[in-house]
Parts: sequence; structure tokens; C-alpha cells
Amino acid sequence: MRKFPRSPTVRINGIDVELGFINSGKYSLRCRLYRTAEGLSGLLESAWFERALASALGRWRSMRRSEAIREARRLDGIYRWYAPIYDRLFARMYRSARVRSIASLKLTARDRVLIAGVGTGLDLPELPLAVVAVGLDASLAMLTRARVAHHVAAVDLLVGDAQFAPFVDAAFDVAMLHLILSVVPDPPAAFREVMRVVKPGGRIAVLDKFAPDGDASWIRRVVNAFARWSGTDITRRLAEIIEGQPVRAVSHETALLGNYQLVLLERLTDVRSDPDPRPTTSTPAAVAALDRLGDSRDIQPQ
Repeated sequence: MRKFPRSPTVRINGIDVELGFINSGKYSLRCRLYRTAEGLSGLLESAWFERALASALGRWRSMRRSEAIREARRLDGIYRWYAPIYDRLFARMYRSARVRSIASLKLTARDRVLIAGVGTGLDLPELPLAVVAVGLDASLAMLTRARVAHHVAAVDLLVGDAQFAPFVDAAFDVAMLHLILSVVPDPPAAFREVMRVVKPGGRIAVLDKFAPDGDASWIRRVVNAFARWSGTDITRRLAEIIEGQPVRAVSHETALLGNYQLVLLERLTDVRSDPDPRPTTSTPAAVAALDRLGDSRDIQPQ
């Protein structure tokens, strides 16, 4: 039997690879595998691959933005339909819980108040007379209803997304999150934005239909499949939404037969914990609203 010369070896990533030869003098399969690995290594380091990867990431981000836009349009359509009848359906149902939540804040005339997700303005009649506030909502139809139904001169109503609040850092002393964290597509993002615009030591009142701790029951999951069509999600948990945020629970109560939670939180520090920083500049309408808040505080009695 013919003996072949000893095959040379090379070291690839710490592994000795034999470069064998066959009778025809061509490289063996092992050699071709080495050449393939060497070619892949060069490909991964090439400018073409970097451009292809950047293009793929851009398409993925575009798809995510498109999904967010579609979800925003879906919710806007739901609340355009809801706006004319929302108060008749839910005003009496939620009034007691709203009153309790607002009372827990102990509002004073010098507080700057943000009502995120103000909707049709059902919180506005429950505010103390001396309090001035800014109401923010993504639905123009709901805000139009609020302006018509609740003539509150001390409240500025702005169109805006709570997930990208159009206010500078630490603009408010108090924030109210009533029935919004179960609605917005990204509740942790909305809460981070509220944390950003509320000053250290400020208070945050949360009222919503959160799921209890632990796995959601199959009944809740089935019901949630239908609830999603009405623009809400009943499987979200407050602990997951506020996880990692510098807040302290001051009080925690239940309402509406235990199906809703009333939570008062205190913002502890001024450390920004948002891993995805958002713009911190106010829109012209937001600047004007904050200026009016400042002016009203200047003329309030001490």
C-alpha cells in the first residue's frame, strides 16, 4: 500500500486541524473545511457584511415602528368610538375609586399635577378647586369630550403620548395614572416617563385593573382575549411595570370588589433609570402649560 507523506497541520482557534492530501494532489475535505472557515472569517470582517447587518437591523427597527404605529392607530380607533359614550358607561362605576385615589395625594395649591391619560376628564371634577394641572392624552376625541363636558379653567389639556411625555425632567410634583397602564402598548416605558417628569420626593397615584401576583388564571387569560378588543389588558402586573424604578409604596388598597388596585407611590431619588433615554425637551404647548402652572403657583396664598 502506498504511503502518503505526513499531512501538515494548522491551528484554528486553539484546535489543530490536519491538512490532508489525496492521490490527485487536491486538498482533502478537511482542508476545504478550513478554507471555508477562513472565508467565513473574512466575510464577517468585511465592509459588505457590516452594511448588510446594518440594513437588516434597520429593517427590523422599521418593522417594530410599524407595529407600534398600527397599535396606536388601533387604540385611537377604539377611543374615537368610546369617546361619546365613555362617561355614560364608566363615570359612576369608577367615581368612588377616583375620589379615594385623589384624596390619597393630599394635593395643595402649590402642587404641579400631571394627569397622564386624562381621557374624557372624569378626574377633573374631583380635583380640589385650588389645584392646577396638565392633562395628557393620545386621543384627540377623548380630549375633545373632556373640553366639552368639563369646563375646568385650571387644567391644560394636551394631545401627547405618555410613553414619550413632552415635558422636561422634574416638571411636576404629582402624577396621576388612572386606568392608563393597562391601556398603553408599553406600560414600563410610560411609567419611566412619569418617573422622569416627576421631581424627587413627588407622589404618583396609580389606579388600574392589575392582575394579582403569580401566574394569571386561565379565566383571566380567556377574558383578556376579549378585553384586548376594547383596548385594555387585564393580565399586567404593577410589580413588573415598576420593577427597577426608585419608588416606595406609601399605601396600597383595592377597589371595585378587589378587582382594581389603588397604589400611592413616592419617587425616591433623581437617578435616571431609563435604559432607552427619550427626548427631554418640551413641545411649545407643553412649555406654555408649564408656564401657566408656574404663574398660578406664584399667585397662590402661602
